[in-house]
Amino acid sequence: TPSPESIRGELRLRKDLRRRLDKAEEYENKKEFALALKEIKKVREEAPDYGGATLLKKVVQLKLLLKKQKKAEEMIERASSIILRGEKDEAALREAAELLEQVKDRYKDVVKDYQKRVPPLLNAVWKELAKGKQFLAELARARRMVAQGNLTEARKAIESARDIGGSNPKVRELEETVKELQRLETEANNAFKHKDWETALRKTSQFLEKAPRCERIANLQKKCQQMLNERRQLNERLTKLLTQAAEKVKRAPQDVLSDVKRARDLVYKLEKSHGLAMEDVKRRLQQLEFAALEEHARRKVAAAVALLDTLFMKRDKEAILAMVSPDRPKLRSLLKQQLDSFLTSGLRVIKSQHIIKEIKLSKDLKRADVETDYVFEFEHPEAKRKIEGVRHRRFAFVERSGKWLIYDLP
Repeated sequence: TPSPESIRGELRLRKDLRRRLDKAEEYENKKEFALALKEIKKVREEAPDYGGATLLKKVVQLKLLLKKQKKAEEMIERASSIILRGEKDEAALREAAELLEQVKDRYKDVVKDYQKRVPPLLNAVWKELAKGKQFLAELARARRMVAQGNLTEARKAIESARDIGGSNPKVRELEETVKELQRLETEANNAFKHKDWETALRKTSQFLEKAPRCERIANLQKKCQQMLNERRQLNERLTKLLTQAAEKVKRAPQDVLSDVKRARDLVYKLEKSHGLAMEDVKRRLQQLEFAALEEHARRKVAAAVALLDTLFMKRDKEAILAMVSPDRPKLRSLLKQQLDSFLTSGLRVIKSQHIIKEIKLSKDLKRADVETDYVFEFEHPEAKRKIEGVRHRRFAFVERSGKWLIYDLP
């Protein structure tokens, strides 16, 4: 029979073991599995036979829970580190979300203070993912606006993206792109305003490389190309007219003026619509115009001299006198006396030709001094004797109402 003292000792031991088991249960309920396991192990150490298979099963159970808890804590720690370092990468955030979702679905029962720890982390990561999605959406919108050349809306989208994602490299890159596009558009418009089609075309091409769907700049580029084509065509036509006019000065001076007029119309358009300096061309046109007028005047003067010979051969006194300038009555009277004397002399005109040696025209092309060699041959019908020779003669002609008339016979 056990002694009372041994019985009291046994009772104290059982009480102590019961207290440890209660403590272990308390730890387990608090998900302090390591502490619970420690208490159970102490019970088994102090009383190997106490609890038997039940305690052994509890040890195995606690070890499994502890292992599961360790796995959950590793997953929570990994997810927390991603969130706490402010990770913005979608793949990393999704990894954190997946880890926390696994904890929620499979490890919720082993996580200490689960409600205080996991749901806030899960909410934070989903919030970041939503922000990331919105950030990417704003970046995509900014890129669409850039491609369309809508710089105002692009700036708004970039600002929204910055508010969400901070000073992200992609945000800074888009900001630089918008600044570059604004600069190119300003330079293109300025060049177009100053009719610098080549520069404007180059700037619009650079703009459209970054914003290929911008109708505004595409239309400006089209206008630049049209103006360049027009300028090229105008220059080609002008060159052709200048060459044509130069060739006609000696061949057909009367046609040069129409070419010069058309060329001046082209020059005006090149100056007004294309902003080109055309002073050299205008001087060239003046030279061609004067050369044509001068050549035309020479031909008219030469024709007047030839007409004088023809009328003299025809003995047409009145027509010859009509070739004297009306403001030279004395010259007309003198010439009439000479013609009357010649016509009454009975001399027959066999040859009368003024070979022009030189024609000097005044600057205003209204007067011409003519140097000629007069070749003549006359015959007296009764004496049957010829009078022939060459004399140097000078004339002064003036232009009156489109006709060249004799002004002086020095």
